[in-house]
Amino acid sequence: MSALGCVRCMTFFLLVLAVGAKNPNAVKGYKLAMTKADSETAVRFFYFPGKFIDPLIFRSVGSDDPRMNTVTLGGPGRQVYISVSEMDRLINALSSSPLDWQNSRQKKPFIKATEIIPQTLNLSVDVLFSKGSAASGIDPKNICDVLPPMDSAFTSDRARWEFQMFRINYGCLVPKELNPKAYSYNFREMHN
Repeated sequence: MSALGCVRCMTFFLLVLAVGAKNPNAVKGYKLAMTKADSETAVRFFYFPGKFIDPLIFRSVGSDDPRMNTVTLGGPGRQVYISVSEMDRLINALSSSPLDWQNSRQKKPFIKATEIIPQTLNLSVDVLFSKGSAASGIDPKNICDVLPPMDSAFTSDRARWEFQMFRINYGCLVPKELNPKAYSYNFREMHN
C-alpha cells in the first residue's frame, strides 16, 4: 500500500471514530429509556423534505390546565396539549415501535422551528422528559407504516386529528372518517 493510500485509510479510520464518538450523557440501549410520562413530557415529530411543514409537538398538561385539547403555533412548532394519560399511551406506542433510540440524561429543549431549516434525511422523533431526552428517526419510505399504529394513543379527537393531518403532508393515507376541515389551521385563530 502506498503512503498516500495509508494516509487515506488512517484519515477514514479517524473520521469513523469521530463520527461514532458517544455522547457522555448517552444511556446505552436502543429502546426508549423512559416508561412513564409526566407533566414535563413532550414529543416532537419533524421532517423537512424540501418544503417546510411545522414540527408537530405533543405536550402533556394536567387535567385542569386550560391549554388541554388546544393547539398553538409558533416558537418550536405546532404544539398540541394532551393529558398525561394520553402522553403515557403515546410513549408506550413509541416504545413498542421498531424505532432505535438514542437516550440521554441531558434535557435538550426543542429549538425554534425556524432554526431547523436544513433538509433532514429522516423524520425525527424527539422526546423530552423530566430526567432527560431521547431521539430517533424514521426513514421517509416508512413514515406511513410506522406512525399510524400510534393513532390509538390519542383519546382526544383534536390530538388524533392533528397527528393524522401531519401524516397527510407526507402522502400517507388516513382513515376515511377524517374531516380535514374539523379544526382550524388558521394562524390567527390559534393565537386568539
